[in-house]
Amino acid sequence: MATRIRLQRHGKKGKPVFHLVAADSRAKRDGKFIEKLGTYNPNTNPATIDINFDKTLHWVQVGAELTDTARAILSYKGILYKNHLINGVKNGAYKEYYTRGAVSKLKITGTYKNDEKQGQWITYTYVKYSQSYFDIMQNMAFNDKEVDIFNTGVQTKVKEETFNKGACTKETKYYVTGKVFFTANYDNRRYTGDYLCNNEKNVPVAKGKIGAEGKMIGAWIIPREENGDCPRDKQNLSKLTFTQKIKFDNNGVLDTNFMSKSYYLSGKLKDSVRIVSLEYTSGYDWNGIWYMCGKNALITGPYKSYYENGKIMQEGRFKIIDKKSR
Repeated sequence: MATRIRLQRHGKKGKPVFHLVAADSRAKRDGKFIEKLGTYNPNTNPATIDINFDKTLHWVQVGAELTDTARAILSYKGILYKNHLINGVKNGAYKEYYTRGAVSKLKITGTYKNDEKQGQWITYTYVKYSQSYFDIMQNMAFNDKEVDIFNTGVQTKVKEETFNKGACTKETKYYVTGKVFFTANYDNRRYTGDYLCNNEKNVPVAKGKIGAEGKMIGAWIIPREENGDCPRDKQNLSKLTFTQKIKFDNNGVLDTNFMSKSYYLSGKLKDSVRIVSLEYTSGYDWNGIWYMCGKNALITGPYKSYYENGKIMQEGRFKIIDKKSR
């Protein structure tokens, strides 16, 4: 799991004030955070930026990711330049360790070229095979505070990244069993191309291609919670109840002629229907975080839903009347 420095929205409607925080990259935009680092008020002229320089520098030095807005703020305040002066120009092999007293265990390994990450970088942790994936992520985030890595002893690869001139172009995360949990490609810190997320049974719960501006294109398998929406935290599968197959054109426009089918996590058919519109389309929010499309808004045509044992639950036909499916 990665730590990310990003903005959280506060203040009144129409007059937002933002907190700069270090947070788990899986956390909701305005949810829990690890540490508050400062504030950004765009309502003043000029905008007011108040940052704890030393705390923010610390998070940068330990490898926290930055959103585009956070990067701009830290650059303006001189924090990124200070980090560059401290580290100097890095070249060659790099290793980072979990440490307790005189005992160290490998955490990250990779290579720098001209002060930029290059090639393959791997993150490890040390776990018991009975631990869940999210216990492992807690371990990585908080070192040995939540999980005692020094008494488990099994080295496990949990993340593999490929860099080109400092920019991550591909990321793959693994379950403790070694099976792929999540993999995606990046272009300028944004998702592009093939995207895949599997559950612990190695069954895809999110799969498809991402085009320009974060638009979902082509055929997709989409994770759905009980209310029919996609999880805001795309890498937390705990609330998933079914998946849905949807199709888009190459511009990210929903294919309304496609017969969408939903499946229970067991793989059994849940329902089938034509979708006319979604609550919202996929893309990026103001903080640069990618989100999938919303739940069904309007549906039409023949409809069938099933119990998980295969028996028909409901059968009929939908029509759109007064902008509502009836």
